[in-house]
Amino acid sequence: MPIYMDRHDLPGVTLSDAAKAHEKDLEYQHEYNCKAMTYWVDEERENAFCLIQAPSKQAVRDLHNRAHGLIPHEIIEVNSNLVKSFLGRIHDPEPLDDSQLTLVSDSAFRALMVIETSNYIERIESNQFDLFYQKFHNSLNKSIKKFNGRVVLLKSNSYLVSFKSVTNAVLCALKIQRNIKYITPNFDANYRKFRIGISSGIPVTDKDNLFEDAI
Repeated sequence: MPIYMDRHDLPGVTLSDAAKAHEKDLEYQHEYNCKAMTYWVDEERENAFCLIQAPSKQAVRDLHNRAHGLIPHEIIEVNSNLVKSFLGRIHDPEPLDDSQLTLVSDSAFRALMVIETSNYIERIESNQFDLFYQKFHNSLNKSIKKFNGRVVLLKSNSYLVSFKSVTNAVLCALKIQRNIKYITPNFDANYRKFRIGISSGIPVTDKDNLFEDAI
């Protein structure tokens, strides 16, 4: 069954409001053959996002309308693995105590970093390639881990990384820039290019894909 993520623009929303709405979704989900998997809420940006397994977008709308009347402003179909890579989870977090209402304080806003190198990696002599390749990726992964980043996509010469904090994304980029000169072999500077880009945004806009506006 497809999985959808929706966006609700909710002026004045609180953690308690979102938790109560999610509980209502759980209460009525069986009537619409849906499974309300989890949600994210941001009091500062006044929005919330729901992750729901459902037979259709209309089923998501009908469930929300029946449960609490908060019709989503946008809905997109998503891949659960990508959602987890970007946002860190696809299910409700474990409750911290035995209180009846579990508040989820977790925004879906993310800072995204794209790291790209030119194809000079592929031009390295074969006897140096394995060592450099390992050093290059180990260095990047250590920096990403240090600043609590999550690798969303990885190719031989590019990364897409998600951060909860814009500050951490910037600090990570600076750390990577400082380290790269120590692991990059001497090579023609015309070919040795290294670029880092940072943007930020929310997962669901009027586009078809997760974080498409930000990426």
